Amino acid sequence: VYSNSYKSISKDKQFYVISNLIKSGVLASLTPFAIETLYQALWLNHWPNARIRNLGTIYAIPDGVSLVMVRRNSVNTIIHHVCVVILNYVSIHNDYSHENVCRLLVVYAIFSSFAYLVNLLLATRFLGVTKQMSAIMSIGAFLLYTSCCLINFTWQAIRIKHLHDTQGHWSIYLYSLAIIFLAWDDLILNRWLIKNARTNFQLAKSD
Repeated sequence: VYSNSYKSISKDKQFYVISNLIKSGVLASLTPFAIETLYQALWLNHWPNARIRNLGTIYAIPDGVSLVMVRRNSVNTIIHHVCVVILNYVSIHNDYSHENVCRLLVVYAIFSSFAYLVNLLLATRFLGVTKQMSAIMSIGAFLLYTSCCLINFTWQAIRIKHLHDTQGHWSIYLYSLAIIFLAWDDLILNRWLIKNARTNFQLAKSD
């Protein structure tokens, strides 16, 4: 059923499915390392440069691949991928032993990696998953993603204000602009998740 469903869709959608499955797997595999890094950074104030750069590069690879391979991405998704790739390039050249705006980027990426269920859901839309299962996955993804976004956005706002008050560097404003694009895409995705859950539950009941 799944393979026939996959074969019946266009090449563009097949690339879309593959890219989201890969990203879901990558983010899931990064989660244990991300949790440990978050603990070291926020509780122990230890920001390991090599680990952060390596994890960031792995995190950004699926976005870069999707940007090149998936032709029919929405404008918001394209902006999201571009922001991730550019911010990762900046991250690679940053020294995390000093307090700067790139530390905020690390925390944002870590919370984003916890939402691997969202990418799995986006892929399974074209793999013959039942409406009921899709609805359950949508609710799970919504609860997980919304929780991560609320914690992340709150922490980001507090730290941006702190850096603005203590440093006032121009990079803070540039980072804030990039985060607005990423956050807007997150909000759109959250709205879609709850809408998808409602739609699939209604379809499941009618079957």
